[in-house]
Amino acid sequence: MLNRGEEDYLKIIYELSEATFGYVKTKDLVVRLNHTLPSVNEMVKKLVASELLHYQPYVGVRLSDEGYMQAENLIKKHRLWELFLTESLGLSEDEVHQEAERLEHATSDRVLEALNQFLGSPKVCPHGRPIPQQLIEK
Repeated sequence: MLNRGEEDYLKIIYELSEATFGYVKTKDLVVRLNHTLPSVNEMVKKLVASELLHYQPYVGVRLSDEGYMQAENLIKKHRLWELFLTESLGLSEDEVHQEAERLEHATSDRVLEALNQFLGSPKVCPHGRPIPQQLIEK
């Protein structure tokens, strides 16, 4: 089971890789996370050892198939929570991101499935970003 920091790395690499079509430079992680290069390198090593990332020297990192599935699962949780918080609880789009960030890490796959069904398997979050459709079985 991953800790919150590991999950955050996977999610951020997923988001950055959408723009770069695969590989993400470690210096981009340093900037995005506001962490030091040694800290980022340590987490990258840990995720590579867990087979969630692939590392290519001088190119960067990319998600393994398992890392991609884990990251996509987190993205789905986050975006469904954003939608629930805006539509069901009436929170503004400006305030739901931080709440969804906390909730995504505490949401089981069973709750994710129930939330998805409750919301009618939506295609986009309140910000217009796509919600991954495949539920990930672990």
